[in-house]
Amino acid sequence: MRIPCRPALTLSLFTALHLSAAPVTAQTPAADSSRIARLAAVGQLWVAIREFHPWLGYRPIAWDSALAATVPRVSAATDRAAWSAAVADLLAVLGDPVTRLESDSDPEAAPSPGEPDPRSWWAADSTLVVSLRNPADFADFNRTIDRLTAIADTIRHARRVVFDLRASADGGGFDWALGESGIPSLFAPAPARAPDQRGRLHAGVPPERGNTSGGYFTGFYTVNGAAVTPGDGMAGSRAAVLLVNDRSLIPEALLALHSAGRAVIVAEGGVTDAGVVRTYRWTLPESLHVSLRLTELLQGGGPLASLPDTVVTRSGGAGAADAGLAAALAAFAPHARPLRLTGPEWPLPRAAAGDSAEAAGYPALPYRLLAAFRIWAVGQYFFPYRELMGERWDRVLAETIPRLEAARDSVEYGLALAEMAAHLHDSHVRVTSPSLEAALGTATAPVYLRMIEGQPVITHFTNDTLARRGGAHIGDVILSVDGEDARARMRRLARYISASTPQALDRVAAIRMTRGIAGTTVKLRVRRAGGAIRELELTRSPEFELTGRTGPLFRVLPGNIGYADLGRLPASQVDSMFEGLRETRAIIFDMRGYPLGTAWPIAPRLTRADMPVAARFARPNPLSPDTTERATVEFTQALNHTDQWRYLKPTVMLIDERTLSQAEHTGLFLEAANGTKFVGSPTMGANGDVTVIALPGRVTMSFTGQAVRHADGRQLQRVGLVPDLLVRPTIAGVRAGRDEVLERAVHWLMRRTR
Repeated sequence: MRIPCRPALTLSLFTALHLSAAPVTAQTPAADSSRIARLAAVGQLWVAIREFHPWLGYRPIAWDSALAATVPRVSAATDRAAWSAAVADLLAVLGDPVTRLESDSDPEAAPSPGEPDPRSWWAADSTLVVSLRNPADFADFNRTIDRLTAIADTIRHARRVVFDLRASADGGGFDWALGESGIPSLFAPAPARAPDQRGRLHAGVPPERGNTSGGYFTGFYTVNGAAVTPGDGMAGSRAAVLLVNDRSLIPEALLALHSAGRAVIVAEGGVTDAGVVRTYRWTLPESLHVSLRLTELLQGGGPLASLPDTVVTRSGGAGAADAGLAAALAAFAPHARPLRLTGPEWPLPRAAAGDSAEAAGYPALPYRLLAAFRIWAVGQYFFPYRELMGERWDRVLAETIPRLEAARDSVEYGLALAEMAAHLHDSHVRVTSPSLEAALGTATAPVYLRMIEGQPVITHFTNDTLARRGGAHIGDVILSVDGEDARARMRRLARYISASTPQALDRVAAIRMTRGIAGTTVKLRVRRAGGAIRELELTRSPEFELTGRTGPLFRVLPGNIGYADLGRLPASQVDSMFEGLRETRAIIFDMRGYPLGTAWPIAPRLTRADMPVAARFARPNPLSPDTTERATVEFTQALNHTDQWRYLKPTVMLIDERTLSQAEHTGLFLEAANGTKFVGSPTMGANGDVTVIALPGRVTMSFTGQAVRHADGRQLQRVGLVPDLLVRPTIAGVRAGRDEVLERAVHWLMRRTR
């Protein structure tokens, strides 16, 4: 059915959006590099906290809105103080004292001028005080272990011990040295264990729209708390007090004593769990540093609500009484108080769009930048082919920010995101939105264009009636589209196409260059055989046909060569196909298109082996913002077991740039089964289950969620399946109605099976 439309209006809109070769940034003044660097950095920090702070996995924190409020302040900041204040206020939304902007005045740890820590002395009431206050004194590990071992001998004669952990500066811990000394065991009449810690775990990106077969999930990982084994026979008669402050690094072994009721925590001026949980130091421009929480303490199935048992006022200046130590000496009691806990807190689903500002077709600037930050997160943490991108991903983000600032409407906004995503170089990437589809259309000329001999050529019709009505011929070479040179148009569109390989880029650009609103007219200037030039007017159609092949799904070719069209053959007819081709001397599997899940039932019937490995997978499994060590989960995929009869004669698979994703995976299966040979031209080079993220403005972006390699580990992404016999069609062959690739495959098999 023809869709009613006003061709002049829709054509002018398409032309206005696509015929300007100048990037969006050319319409705006050059952005200040320092301001852009700050915006990019705060977005990257926002992403790191969004993905790795444990509270963002289950607490209803308005983190998107927090970014939206911060972006204008960062953009307007005229000095370092304003920039620093904007970051501090963003972090304050979390309500987490551990995730904080480090102070410029934080003191540096320096070795003690007198006797270094660790050291001990006897206080009133035969209480032993062990000083562990200066982290700079622990740099010499051998000396530290020797001194702690000597202190352990003293503790054996004590009944009450205060561990003074009040630090004057941040520094390293001494957990290992303390454990080597055996001191914690001297307070443990029974096994004790520190609280477990919980952090965020990602196994790829679960789709935020639709479904996937990738098995991606997000959740939490748990790290068991440190264990303390029982000590000597007097351990039950000893008691400990841990005297801490807000800079203390509490050794897990001492925290285990607290969990078991063998120690009390006295906090001078308050304390956080910063000295226990895992953190990451994030650096921002202009030497701002952020401490970022990665884990939280657990006990009894819920987060730890309060660490100290007693909080006292911080001691005064020089010469003042040590109120903290006095409180610690007074804290010994027959039974220490247990940890105070909250109830269990279970993860809550995180909405893809938090408010109406995100859902608007043309979001406010902070939410437009949020979309770019989410795309950056994909490339930084979740894209399995990060090492193949070949570009500085941080720079891509910085270049995108001015384009998003200059975007005047929802279409320019969507195109700016598409241009950013194109740098992933992944043919599974597609950025779309209702605004883009309404403005640019989803229909094309009713012909399929392929690059043949370096030129866009009509190889078949996708709507026979509309194509013939417009005067199109098979083999027409496209010279221009709506008055624009065809190759120039393809180059311009390439900015918005994420392509794994050059052949993939040409394929998509050729298809998109006639794109527009269904029912509108596209003007094509073409060259016919003999050099005749013709002007065509074709009505755009939403119909799409990838191969144009017709006829039987499988058949016997001359020379007793079997043929099966895997672009059309359903899995339900695989058995019939094998029976029909059982007596052939070889089979050609035509995979110049997209399959219907037939690799799984076909491949096991081509091999003598039982369940050989067919492909190798790697799924991103980031646990922290640190990308210097990338975590992945690797696994193999084997062919299914089958008890059916096997076809053990030669096989060939036909391939070209239309062979993508599952089609390429089919090639991996057939290659692993019996060494199936590939005939044709290189494939698109994009494999791995697709997943989707949802972005403000009702934009979605798909991308490859996990890496796939050949069974022997060879690279597939950005390479494609490489033909054993390279054969490309010619323009003359297309005009003559010949399938030159199939012809060469038949002749090749005839020679090999004599």
